[in-house]
Amino acid sequence: MTRPVPVVPAVALLACANFVLACGVGTESPKRGITVLFAAPPPPHSPLADPALALVTMAAEWPGQDLDKAPHVTMPYAAGELVELGPPHDDVPHGAGRQVRIELHAAGGSAGSTQTLIAVGRTVPVDSVPGDEPLERRAYVTRAGAIAPIWSVDGKLAALDQRIGAAAALTSDHKVVFVGGARTHQKSMNPLDITAFDDFDRKAAVWDIDTGRVGQVVDTQYGDEAILSEERAFAVAAVGASGVVAVIGGYVSGPSGPEATKLVEFLDPESGRFVISSASEPHLARARAHHGATPILPPSDFVLVTGGKGAAQFPVSTWELWHPKLGRVDTGELSKPRWNHSVVHIPGKDGGAVILVGGENGQGPLADLEIIRYDNTGNFSFKGNGKLTCRLKGKVHDEPNSTSICKGLRGREGYVETRWVPEVRPYPLGRKARKAPGVALLERHGATHLLMVGGFGVDSGQSPTGEILVYDVSADTWVADQPQLKVARGAPLVAVGRSVDGTQRMLVTGGIGVSGKVVDASEEIHFGSKLTGQLVHRVLPGKTPGGGRVMASAIALPTGMVLLSGGLTSKGGTLVPATELTLWNP
Repeated sequence: MTRPVPVVPAVALLACANFVLACGVGTESPKRGITVLFAAPPPPHSPLADPALALVTMAAEWPGQDLDKAPHVTMPYAAGELVELGPPHDDVPHGAGRQVRIELHAAGGSAGSTQTLIAVGRTVPVDSVPGDEPLERRAYVTRAGAIAPIWSVDGKLAALDQRIGAAAALTSDHKVVFVGGARTHQKSMNPLDITAFDDFDRKAAVWDIDTGRVGQVVDTQYGDEAILSEERAFAVAAVGASGVVAVIGGYVSGPSGPEATKLVEFLDPESGRFVISSASEPHLARARAHHGATPILPPSDFVLVTGGKGAAQFPVSTWELWHPKLGRVDTGELSKPRWNHSVVHIPGKDGGAVILVGGENGQGPLADLEIIRYDNTGNFSFKGNGKLTCRLKGKVHDEPNSTSICKGLRGREGYVETRWVPEVRPYPLGRKARKAPGVALLERHGATHLLMVGGFGVDSGQSPTGEILVYDVSADTWVADQPQLKVARGAPLVAVGRSVDGTQRMLVTGGIGVSGKVVDASEEIHFGSKLTGQLVHRVLPGKTPGGGRVMASAIALPTGMVLLSGGLTSKGGTLVPATELTLWNP
């Protein structure tokens, strides 16, 4: 039911409406659906006072939906007014992952149009079941193509305490957890130097996407704050299919300073406590920091941990497979040692691949990517593995003696072979080796493309690059003739958001520039029209709210936005903790 909502001092609330069944003023609330609160940040970031506003649209979204046929309501809107969203709508099917999208347009706009779009916000996905009481959810509406601060339903600015290097992850119940972290007491420092950090933490904070509130992770049985078994920073968090949040590796305090650790513990979603696996080998075999950790093989909770810098700063040349109930399950050799790399996951029907991009080893930055394949029968790529599997006329040969079978089938028409060794793909000729690149996946014409941006070209953490490289995963080839970033940067934050027309858009923000300072500028990259398929690239206007960041996190959210959190930012010529949480809206 559309009705006036009191305005919280710091947050402009537009109105309230019911959806899946939306209803007009004076209509009784339906017995099913989503009650939606529309909220926006206060000035100067608020889009609600924009004199160009003329229309407000409410649309429904769900997985697999044809966006051109999305049920929606569009009504006139003048800045500062409350909203009438019209009569009931019963053409939205119940099911999983239902969302409500609110759009604010200039004159002539329509639902899903990016040409006239001024602002947009989505609720988190909910599962709608006939007969359920309405669920109340919030759509936080911010300017499209911009970064904005976050205000909670209580009218408070969302912020964390002064922690750098907290492990961050999106949980299955639409929250973001921040685990551990460190502080620094140096006013002049190299943010890439781990010895500049101390005072490691064992607490865990949580931000609720729906309410915007920041709080502490709480033990549901005893009501105490959930804490790690040991203070830790610069770990990697990976979320399993069951909702467990594994906190893997990183640094702990040692007698001579920070030391890489083997420690793995996980946040149990049922108890709200951090626990260590009861398996005989609950932790990693090798201490690791600056490593990767990727959930694989859904619906299981397996995590593939790759590379890193180990004890005494020695490079690690292995991967390890970990599970919360089984502990460390397996290990294998990479093609070479690698740390400070980026990792992406390519899921498949019967397995998938984890791609390690860039990074460095004892000889300096690397100029290649490495593909580790796996399948659901237990095959993994590792150096020295002589096993072969193959497919011929729809029949897959992955049995124990598949190597001899496949060798006998070679040469036949339609024969496809898989060699279970790491596959290395050098960068195109003339492209720079780099460590700490930003990496994300974008889809185009149903094909997956890996985009690599920025990074450092020399071992000292200097010489940032502005190169953009594109690898077509589906075709196993590099795509030539890409643009450059407007601002060269190493260790940038990257993540992919979703615009109202369904386009995937990649944010590139923060990082260290050629001056050695944090870059206070953000850029957006996406594939253009279906005809040309060229990358479209632009710089976001103005400075980044909260400042540019380094050693921070960028998390893609189910609302289509990207959360920026933690790290360090420049203020008055020195580096200080970035405490404010912000959202990028594609």
